[in-house]
Amino acid sequence: MENEGQSNLPAPQDKGQSLSILQMTRLLLASEVDTAAIGRIVHAAEQIAQARERIRTEYMLIGSYLADIHQTMYIALNKRLENPARAKTQAGKLLNDYASNTLQISKHTVIQYLQVYQRFVNSSEAVEFLNLGELTILKRSDISDAEVQLLVDARKRQEQFSRDEIVPFIERYRAANDEINTLMAQLETAKEQLAAGTSEKIQLELEIKYLRELSATSGKKESELRDALAAAQIALDSQSNTVHSLQLAVERFGREKTELEKRVSEMRVREVVKEVEVVPRGYQSIKDAIDQANQELADTNAALSKTRADLSAAQNELLDSKTLKLDERQLSIRLTGIKADIEAATEKFQTSFSTAGTKPLRPLLVTLRDAAKNLYELVDKVAGAKP
Repeated sequence: MENEGQSNLPAPQDKGQSLSILQMTRLLLASEVDTAAIGRIVHAAEQIAQARERIRTEYMLIGSYLADIHQTMYIALNKRLENPARAKTQAGKLLNDYASNTLQISKHTVIQYLQVYQRFVNSSEAVEFLNLGELTILKRSDISDAEVQLLVDARKRQEQFSRDEIVPFIERYRAANDEINTLMAQLETAKEQLAAGTSEKIQLELEIKYLRELSATSGKKESELRDALAAAQIALDSQSNTVHSLQLAVERFGREKTELEKRVSEMRVREVVKEVEVVPRGYQSIKDAIDQANQELADTNAALSKTRADLSAAQNELLDSKTLKLDERQLSIRLTGIKADIEAATEKFQTSFSTAGTKPLRPLLVTLRDAAKNLYELVDKVAGAKP
């Protein structure tokens, strides 16, 4: 009559301990019926539990006995035939005939009992939580123990599902795993490419540093240094584009992974079943791997920006050191061109003067004379001396 006033079940004293049928009956009915009635109720309840246990495990017992009969027949036949393959075939045929005629068990049922027994003889949880029809579906050799355990866990959670839903669920589970494995392979490839890009960026930085030092100490190979700097800039820009593409790829993988994790997290046998997460080696979670890759990309982009600034400074230093020489050379070329233009104009004037009258063209000749005078004064001023 203990705990009559309580409405909640007491917690077990030891881990894994559960209340017996007697304890449960007393707890629930002690306030309603007398002790003698409780005794009769407990006895009936125990018989029901034992009957249910026998029903649940009966097919495993039948399978074990059929396996014993088959093995006995095989050993006896093999002694006489001395041919294991033939003895095994004949033992199977003999067992089917015997079971059909003596035990009224069909060939199909014999095979079913034997296969289920052989497949799940060491899987106590599968036998405990799944029935014969469900185990018959799961006995296939292509269904792994891990996939069987998914169904066992679902039944432990008291999730309801039919036999027709088992195979589609396993197929969805495999498809989700394949997608995650593919995504992780793509992520690893992107990380490897990112590492290669970072290494190449460091190499380019060293080349640019070398070119800057060379341009500061040598003035003999200006064009070669300029070309080398330009080539280094092109290579650096190309590498920046590559790193940017890798960043976009990692971000895309991250989005796909998030969506896939959401789908897998909602998986149930009837809908989508088991949460699946494949964590790369060295990380706590896939999100940590994505975050690490994004951080490496951010560091790489910052380093690329600094490298571009260094390259621009090197180019400016090289160009500034040669500006004066370039200006003098350009001015010399321009003056040579002006001299050639004046000589050509003089030759044209002489030809025109000899073939045309001067009086009608006097106003134009005065204008031409003034222009020539202005040019003479300007050249005289720049030259600093008169003829």
